[in-house]
Amino acid sequence: MKISVFGQGKLGVPIANVLQGSNITVARVDPAQGYNDMYGDSDAHAVIVPTPSGEDGKFVNTFVESVLQQLSRLKNDSPVILLSTVMPGSCRELQSKYPQHPIFYSPQFVDLGHVEAKFRRPDFILIGFDEKGSFVEQRKGLQCVNDMYKNIISASAYSASPGHSTKANSKYPPMFTMNWESAETAKLALNNFLAMKLDFVNLIQGFCMAENIDYKPVFEMLRAEPRIGNQFMSPGFGHGGPCLTRDQRALNAITDINLLNSRDALTDSVVSQCGDKVLVLGVTYKPDVRMVEDSHVCDVIEKLLEQGKPVDFYDPMYRPDNMDGWPEHLAQATSLIRIPDMSLSDYDTVIIGVPYSDFNLDYADKHLINLWGTYG
Repeated sequence: MKISVFGQGKLGVPIANVLQGSNITVARVDPAQGYNDMYGDSDAHAVIVPTPSGEDGKFVNTFVESVLQQLSRLKNDSPVILLSTVMPGSCRELQSKYPQHPIFYSPQFVDLGHVEAKFRRPDFILIGFDEKGSFVEQRKGLQCVNDMYKNIISASAYSASPGHSTKANSKYPPMFTMNWESAETAKLALNNFLAMKLDFVNLIQGFCMAENIDYKPVFEMLRAEPRIGNQFMSPGFGHGGPCLTRDQRALNAITDINLLNSRDALTDSVVSQCGDKVLVLGVTYKPDVRMVEDSHVCDVIEKLLEQGKPVDFYDPMYRPDNMDGWPEHLAQATSLIRIPDMSLSDYDTVIIGVPYSDFNLDYADKHLINLWGTYG
């Protein structure tokens, strides 16, 4: 089996690596660097290019369309496996513009830093297809997608068919097949639910901290309730990164559902507790990554700067030449310091934005806002 992978970014490279290590011949194509001639004989084309957010919050399909335009020059009709996240209605619109290659929508649910592991062993597989297309085309395309995942997971072939969902067993995860619109909505709904769960946990933690209530047994009890579960139930600070927050904006752009208010409320709560000069320890959206895209800590910094309060920061992952997503105006307005040179006496407030062992310091007589509740 040969699959061409269009897109060689944060997701495209590790996904291509997994495919290549799963008895699949891979043709890597980076549209940003131009198109090569290695993908013409591929059995399927996996598309994992950016779908950036527009000013209205909706995802833009410009890069996906560029790939489909290129594929339309081929003489075959091998299926497109669209792994990028798109808005509801996108696949049907794209298929009407580029009918040559049937589109199967299979967005990925992965964590940056663990992309290869999650792609090899997903919790489930989601496939959206054209329920109005020919049955032969549906079966052929689904079998191709099945074969891809079968090779990756090293299990026997799935038995999915149009409109049917498999159940999980000991070897491989469940597969859900549905029409395009349902699959597109399912991806947005899942990420919005996870974001909402995190926001709720963080708001309860914030209430407890403000009222001097021990929140740890509160969450211990909540995790014991089967209807709630224990995942995404660890209080910390607001979510960020390239998925959850932007998916909230996307859902808000097409519905009356606005789940961003709780994030803004949490930001205001933290800012209201800060003194005149603030030190922020940790600015990325989660530990052990360099990305600050939609980092909630950056929202706090921006609000503090708007109030004219000086802000210094330190983050062990900071690289001046490789801080993906770091807002330029924040970089110019804040000062980078280093732990050995740090004098806590210079600051009215210290915010722990990301939990690192380096930050387990002596904060005696210092106004500490520990957004993650670590270190006692």
